[in-house]
Amino acid sequence: MVAGGHLYDSQGIDCATIYDPETDSWSAAAPMQGQILNDSANSLWKNGRWYPTAITLQDGSVLVCSGSFAGSPPNPKPNAPSTTPTNNTPEIWNVAPWKQLVPFNNANDQADGGLQLFPRFHLAPDGRVFMSGPGGESFFFETSGGGNWIQSASRTEGLRDYAPSVMYDAGKIVFIGGGNDSDTHSPSQIVEKIDLNVSALAWQTAQPMHFRRRQHNATLLADGTVLVTGGTQGNGGLGTPGFDDLTGHQPVHEAELWDPINDTWTIMAKEEIDRCYHSTAILLPDGRVMSGGGGEYQPTDKLEPNDPNASHPDAQIFSPPYLFKGSRPQIQNAPNQLTYGQTFQVTTADAADISNSSLVRLSSVTHSFNTNQRVNFMKPTVGAGFISLTAPANANICPPGHYLLFLLNNSGVPSVGKIVKVVGLPATPARFSVAVVDELTRNQMIINKATRPEVVVGLGSTCPYGLAACWGGAYGALKKLSGVETVRPIADAKASVAFLYLNNDGLPDLANWPRQFAQSANGSYLWRGVEVTLKSVIENQAGRLLMPANSSRPAVVLVPLERADKVQLDQDNGVPRSLPANEASAYSDLSAKAAAAPAGSVWSITGPLKLSSSGYTLEVRKFQ
Repeated sequence: MVAGGHLYDSQGIDCATIYDPETDSWSAAAPMQGQILNDSANSLWKNGRWYPTAITLQDGSVLVCSGSFAGSPPNPKPNAPSTTPTNNTPEIWNVAPWKQLVPFNNANDQADGGLQLFPRFHLAPDGRVFMSGPGGESFFFETSGGGNWIQSASRTEGLRDYAPSVMYDAGKIVFIGGGNDSDTHSPSQIVEKIDLNVSALAWQTAQPMHFRRRQHNATLLADGTVLVTGGTQGNGGLGTPGFDDLTGHQPVHEAELWDPINDTWTIMAKEEIDRCYHSTAILLPDGRVMSGGGGEYQPTDKLEPNDPNASHPDAQIFSPPYLFKGSRPQIQNAPNQLTYGQTFQVTTADAADISNSSLVRLSSVTHSFNTNQRVNFMKPTVGAGFISLTAPANANICPPGHYLLFLLNNSGVPSVGKIVKVVGLPATPARFSVAVVDELTRNQMIINKATRPEVVVGLGSTCPYGLAACWGGAYGALKKLSGVETVRPIADAKASVAFLYLNNDGLPDLANWPRQFAQSANGSYLWRGVEVTLKSVIENQAGRLLMPANSSRPAVVLVPLERADKVQLDQDNGVPRSLPANEASAYSDLSAKAAAAPAGSVWSITGPLKLSSSGYTLEVRKFQ
């Protein structure tokens, strides 16, 4: 199944399509209905998903969540919608119509996390879905009934986008590198792991990689080790945060191999080609790894060709060390299909030398995440010319579908894998659709409910698709700022600004906000400034306009607007928007009108708020 897709950048579609390899044909499943249930004419884009995650659940159904959509009728640049919200409603498909479950933010509006594109989902041993990232806060999602989101342990390293998350054993997850550090703006080499089988869940720091990486891939090998390939260690050049730094020698060509038993990383052979953004890596049936693709897609929506120097329609094959440890065992005969708990025989002339076996699920890789990748180990009982194995006990640790069956000898050398299908579905959990408040409606509800003026925060994003498309981490970081009551769930993509409301009548905490944001956002966003709207009388003190102090805030000096301080961005060229005539003259116009106005007149003034050693200043952009 392929769920969602690309209409225009950040503007997804509602389609779900199924490929049948036996007939080599595609067919349409029912379209997704994640947000809007009563507008079939516009469902294509209102229920769209661009960059969603899809995983198989224990009953063979498919969970799809995240992905962005057009906030208004879709268009390419320069007329693209100003909002491209994330579709936070999980949906489950199993031949029957889609079931819409409780949206992420509707259930967790007070939680720190924001749902990212391509969330790192794993089916946990207790049947729930575990989200390990990219955000720093982990969540469980209970898929029965109407669904339920439960906040869990938090990773020490916080937001780490474009990083692999791998279930390297039943219920055991490792999260590898990614993101940008807030101080160096370089990707991380930190590795964290968690065991979902224990009651007191906590992320633990594992041994770090030898190289900092983002945009890399991590592939489970036949013996349960994890091979990391590709990625970049650069920060974008000249100190600016990097999304996919291909300059100089920043791409990492050396592979690294993680041994989860000994928690060690070993540097492997170099790859010849950059494998960064849009690259892929999969385990082949012969135990080798294919690493291919990659390239910095040019998100212009103008049908321009990609930069040929950064486009790699090629692949290389990596042979892991276990292929150089002696002859390979052979599978002579094995079942094509397994059921849970079944004891079965594998015919092999190497039976006496077999010490272990593994089931590795077939790969489905995109954007540094192999979405259904997992492994189960089965200890053999040795017979004469065969071994006996017992299939995994249940579908929570081994969801139904296709796996590679490997035999491993005493030297750790794997056989060529045989593709087997694991079947025997449990009863489908009781599920029902819930009443979904879509993100556009939810955003408007927050606006209508607000009792204080909005605060506008200018943010840049290392993501080439802009702030709205890569919004989840910024949303979570803004919610952690001191004095913030609510953050609106939709950002303005064209202006590259976010909107929030304070829990008090004072001023934003400019002394601490940039530092607090940097700590949470981990260098994936650029803080550009804050715009506020203040209501007050105006005093003229020696030719200087002043909003006098009151019980809620200190005095604020009014000054002319400087274009460099304007928080609204010109998205086409990445600089603050130009000043139209009314903004360029706003301060002088206000000065003249205030002088002629009756004493005690109250003014509403909007503009960038600045803090210096001498106090607060408000640059006048508009007034009323």
